Amino acid sequence: MVSLPDLMLLNNLEKLELCSSPLTCLSTSGNGLPPALKQLKVRNCDKLKSLIAEEGIKINGPSLQSISISCCMRLKTLPDLTLLNNLEKLYLYSCPLTCLSSGSGLPPALKELTVTECAELKSLIAEEGIKIYCPSLESVEISDCVRLKTLPVVMQNNNGLKNLSRLKINGCHNLESLPEGWFPTTDLHIVRCEKLEPLPNHAYSNNNLASLEKLRLIKSPQLLSHIPDEGSSSCFTNLTSLFISDVDIGKLCGLHRLYSLRVLSLFYNDWVSFREDWMLSFPSSLVVLQICYFPNLEKLSFKDFENLVSLEQLEINNCPKLTAISELEHLPSLLNLEISECTNLASFPEQPLPPSLLSLHIKHCPMLWQLFKKGKGQYWGFIAHIPQVMINHLFVFDPRW
Repeated sequence: MVSLPDLMLLNNLEKLELCSSPLTCLSTSGNGLPPALKQLKVRNCDKLKSLIAEEGIKINGPSLQSISISCCMRLKTLPDLTLLNNLEKLYLYSCPLTCLSSGSGLPPALKELTVTECAELKSLIAEEGIKIYCPSLESVEISDCVRLKTLPVVMQNNNGLKNLSRLKINGCHNLESLPEGWFPTTDLHIVRCEKLEPLPNHAYSNNNLASLEKLRLIKSPQLLSHIPDEGSSSCFTNLTSLFISDVDIGKLCGLHRLYSLRVLSLFYNDWVSFREDWMLSFPSSLVVLQICYFPNLEKLSFKDFENLVSLEQLEINNCPKLTAISELEHLPSLLNLEISECTNLASFPEQPLPPSLLSLHIKHCPMLWQLFKKGKGQYWGFIAHIPQVMINHLFVFDPRW
């Protein structure tokens, strides 16, 4: 066994960083870390098997505030961390851990938890059936932990995760459920969690989602059953930003009831026409609208969205079958318009663009750019008043254009 000398003798050590060390454990002397140690960082220690020699012992570090462990390919378990009363940040990257703590919970003062590319991770805590209680926890990010199936149940009576404001789960392809109590107050990102089951009905009715401000759902089509419907008027009432992809159109039937929504990003959908496929309207509060990666979208008319009186920024990109955009004059507050990667787009509004428009960017739309040639193009008269016009990254007033 290769280890460091007795760490407890290093009374004034505040930061310990190990890189590419042959250690198999940090210390063989008891369960303690140096009393003044605040930051522990371990990376690329291929032979490291444990932090302390004795299994089943709670590790003690009275001053420790941050632990970062990355690329330690033999580290399969961590000791019980519940005695680390001042630990606020725990970062784990690319380690074959099966759980985060061999004990029954998380450090009581933990604020930030980040776990990335731990492919063997099956649970956050070792003891099954234990309800998690960590009211200090504010941010949780779990990415590419492909064997993780569920998160621990939260202790409800004492508001076990009452300060959780941000939850990001990405690439956990076998995650099946999101238990009650894991709903953050501000920011929820769920990306590439294809097996995640729909939220239960009580998640919509118990104000669990009422305070949420940012919601990002990408390739996790089953999580939400609606956004929202008549029966969930208290749901998403504070939502200001929604980024959603691969969603069934019926789940968006209540978009116009999101009265606080300012940013809407729609990605990766197979709708042919908004009007034919989308029998609903946007909220009038919308300021930014992004329509991206619609492979079958053919036409886009804004006559059907006359309530977008506050829209300032419109982005349309990667719609290869889109041939026409029309009725932009129905967007009276539009300041910025960006169109890119729409290779078949050949028709622009015949009516003048909104007089409010300050910036027009067109990129990689080969059938369109000739129509904007200075003094010659069919649509030059419609854009001459716009202060900033860029086509393929060049200003139209540039002599090279």
